[in-house]
Amino acid sequence: MKQFWKIGTTVLTAAVMLIQTMPVLAADTTEVLSYGDITYREKSDSTLEITGLTEPYEATKANIPAEINGKTVTSIGADAFKYVGQELTEVTIPDTVTVIGDGAFWDCDKMVAFELPDGLTTIGESAFMGCDALKSIVIPNSVTTIGKEAFFWSALEEIQLSANLTEIAPKLLGGCDYLKTVTVPAGVTTIGDRAFAYMDALESVTLPEGVTTIGEGAFSECTALSTVTIPSTVTEIGEKAFYQASGLLEITILGEITTIRDCTFSECKNLKTVTLPDSVTAIESCAFSWCDSLETVTVPANLRTIGEDAFYPDGALQSFWLPDGVTEIGKGAFHGCTSLTEFYIPTGITELNPSTISNCWNMTKLTIGDTLKEISSYSMYGTNKLEEISVSENNPHLMDSDGVVYDKTMTTLVVYPMGKTDELYTIPDGVTTIAKRGLICSDLTNLYLPDSLTSIEENSVYSDALTDVWYDGTKAMWEKNVTIAENNETFQSAAIHFKEEPVVTPVVPEQNYASGDPLPTITLSEGDTPGTITWTEDTTKVLHGGANLLHWVFTPTDRSEE
Repeated sequence: MKQFWKIGTTVLTAAVMLIQTMPVLAADTTEVLSYGDITYREKSDSTLEITGLTEPYEATKANIPAEINGKTVTSIGADAFKYVGQELTEVTIPDTVTVIGDGAFWDCDKMVAFELPDGLTTIGESAFMGCDALKSIVIPNSVTTIGKEAFFWSALEEIQLSANLTEIAPKLLGGCDYLKTVTVPAGVTTIGDRAFAYMDALESVTLPEGVTTIGEGAFSECTALSTVTIPSTVTEIGEKAFYQASGLLEITILGEITTIRDCTFSECKNLKTVTLPDSVTAIESCAFSWCDSLETVTVPANLRTIGEDAFYPDGALQSFWLPDGVTEIGKGAFHGCTSLTEFYIPTGITELNPSTISNCWNMTKLTIGDTLKEISSYSMYGTNKLEEISVSENNPHLMDSDGVVYDKTMTTLVVYPMGKTDELYTIPDGVTTIAKRGLICSDLTNLYLPDSLTSIEENSVYSDALTDVWYDGTKAMWEKNVTIAENNETFQSAAIHFKEEPVVTPVVPEQNYASGDPLPTITLSEGDTPGTITWTEDTTKVLHGGANLLHWVFTPTDRSEE
């Protein structure tokens, strides 16, 4: 027990000695002192930080000294002149200052220029935000860090960025409506979110090789920007990066981009040509939506997915051929592309989403690859000039006949081209079903149905011009075998004609015939079913007298040829 106490005493003594020898670190003082027209405080390292003005809201000049009472001024504190420096027109910053804190000159809206010292290393967030009169600034090469929004909504017309920056911070120059040109330093690897957004006058930007990331909305609403070249080192472009950059005419992407993100180029209303690099595998939702002038997109062979509304409604798009291997085309992806005349559903697509190519008013031809399993007019409503749909012979699910799509067994009419101009169409023998919305058109006046038909599904047949339906069977067969689902009013309002049992009362001259005698012509009685009567081949071998013993065959007139 005594031994244990001795050890404990030794440890306790050592701990006390350790505490006594530890240095006491001084905290930043909270005491604010005055010197001339500025206020300051002492920091823990015995350097000084400027905190504000001795005459807030009234001072027009602020002369920051290099030292005060033998101690060096090294920083301008957070919010030092925020709001209180609204009358400032001149600020002198000594070479000893290395840090300008967050919001330091926020809303100093009468300052026309700042001369930043060569020893400056850091400019904080929102440091010069809202400086409405600030026209020009040079960031010395000693600066390695500039915080987000540092010059947000300022009036800059010229800026020279430090050569030693590695990042353009989020919203760094966003809203600088008078800045026309920006050169990004060679060492920059990241363009932050909205770094150059809302810059109405920005006409050109130079991005160096070495940039790897362009952030979300980086150039959004830069309405005067006409051309941009994305360096080969870029691997990521964020969502809405060029959203509403309505002056953009051409974009060249050299980088190894794999995905064009949501709305990246949405509402670039003057963009005409896009060439996507081979590395692109995905085009996400709305990526090129509302690009009213977009005429040509060169698509890489490695593309696999296209998102919803990706090209909606790009009315100038004339050419877009998808490579085989694409596995998904999103809902409405090409809705309203009114200049497209042809479209290919590539091998790899198994189903077509609603509105995929709807309202493509000038499309005349649709080609289907090897893998599509089903298709309906829901995917293509408004394709009023579509005259022909062709299906790959290698497709195991679908086939075409006379430009109309059927299932592979030719038992179901799947979809009829809406712009097919035929006034008469005959559905082939063996077809049992007209699929939902399968036969929607405008010019068809006469429709011929086989007696194999058993089902007309909901909304199957619609044509304003349809007047007559001809069924190759009797009325009794129609009523027994054919089911008509609801919402087929235009079909049911047409006159339906049936193939009734023929009425035939032949007129044969009253005379006897011997074997080998020439046979007379048989005629039909008035009111008989239209057609012709011919003798059978073995008739001449009949030796019996009396016309009633002779053999004849009646052939009704083919109404489809009337």
